[in-house]
Amino acid sequence: MIATRLPRRLVLLRHAKSSWESDAGRDVDRPLASRGEEAAPEVGRFLAERDLWPEWVLCSPAKRTHQTWKRVRATGEIPPVVVYDPALYLASARTILARVKETPARITTVMVIGHNPGLQELAAELAQRADPAVGAAVAAKFPTAAVLALAFETADWAGVEDEPGRLLAWRTPKGGEPHEL
Repeated sequence: MIATRLPRRLVLLRHAKSSWESDAGRDVDRPLASRGEEAAPEVGRFLAERDLWPEWVLCSPAKRTHQTWKRVRATGEIPPVVVYDPALYLASARTILARVKETPARITTVMVIGHNPGLQELAAELAQRADPAVGAAVAAKFPTAAVLALAFETADWAGVEDEPGRLLAWRTPKGGEPHEL
């Protein structure tokens, strides 16, 4: 059987704003701040409006990423498969990309919910290849609740690393309100 090149859509989402006021003893246990609780459903609506709803979610096991997904999902459509992967907690760009490349070929839209600096580094690298101006903006700042979505024409997820990609969406919250570049 010959592998078919399909559009693979990758959505990178930094967790929503977390609380530094929490009495959580460990960083992994920090919850969302009220601002993050409000921003996450906006992300879900943004994804649904642009037909970017994932089939597969790779999520860090941190409390703030769980809570971000729970609030994003509340606005969504068909529930995707969600993989809570300990390797994604504060992961490097290389680790995140390695996990994406392991996604089953039948999946066409993957979302990663993670943390900076690794998520920002990967987003900037991929965005730079698709649109240098957006790549520069992402490299400068990838704030909480930021979303970058790209499409890749490849037979499987391993090909994402070699394809230039096409920008589908870039969204950041600004003063609590979303804006797009």
